[in-house]
Amino acid sequence: MYGTEQAYKELSCLIQFMDNDLNTLKNFENSSISQIYFSDLWYIFQPGEEVITSQKPLKAFRVLHVTGGRPYLSPPEDNRNYTTQPYRVPEKFSDFVITCYQIDFDGTKFGPVTFSFTIQGYNGSQEIMTLPIYPLKFANDPTIQK
Repeated sequence: MYGTEQAYKELSCLIQFMDNDLNTLKNFENSSISQIYFSDLWYIFQPGEEVITSQKPLKAFRVLHVTGGRPYLSPPEDNRNYTTQPYRVPEKFSDFVITCYQIDFDGTKFGPVTFSFTIQGYNGSQEIMTLPIYPLKFANDPTIQK
C-alpha cells in the first residue's frame, strides 16, 4: 500500500499533467486561441457547433459531423513495390471534412440542407479565421455573434 508521501507525489504529477497538457482543451473551449494546428481541428469543430464562412457573404451553419484529418495508414495499392522498397507509413494526412447543415426555404417549405467543407492538410499553425469556415465563437466582430 502506498504511503501518504508517495500518493501525494503521484497526485501532484497527475495534477501537473492536467494543468499543462489538458489546459489546451480549455483554450479551445473558451476561444482564447487564434491559431490552430491541422491535427487539432477536431477540437473546434464539434457536432452542434455554430460555424460561419470566412468569405463574404457570411453564411451560418451548424456542424453535423466531421471526418478525416488523420494520417494515411498505408500508401495507395498501385504505389507499393514489395520487392524493392520497404514499407513505411506515409506522412500525408487525409483532408479534414466538416459536414454542416442549415435550414433553407425552397419556396414551399423549410428543411435542412447539408454542405461539406474541406480543409486540406497544412504544416504549422494557421489563423482560425482564415479557414474556409470557423466556429462562430472565434469571430472578432461582436455583431456577427448576434
